[in-house]
Amino acid sequence: MKVFSFRLGAWLVISFLLLLSCNTSAPNTKQGESIQQPIPRPMMDHKTDSLKEYLDLERMRRKQQGKE
Repeated sequence: MKVFSFRLGAWLVISFLLLLSCNTSAPNTKQGESIQQPIPRPMMDHKTDSLKEYLDLERMRRKQQGKE
């Protein structure tokens, strides 16, 4: 019984030391976010541009119909 408790105690001490050494030697990779980073703009192609122009014209037409 004494041998079992001695081995258990030895494993606990070794595992505690390994855990402690891993936590202290880990590199600090945490970096703060920069708020000043520009927000990427979506890429516009000719289809998106033409759709935007169509929607703008449609809004203008509806505004004109509402005023009449």
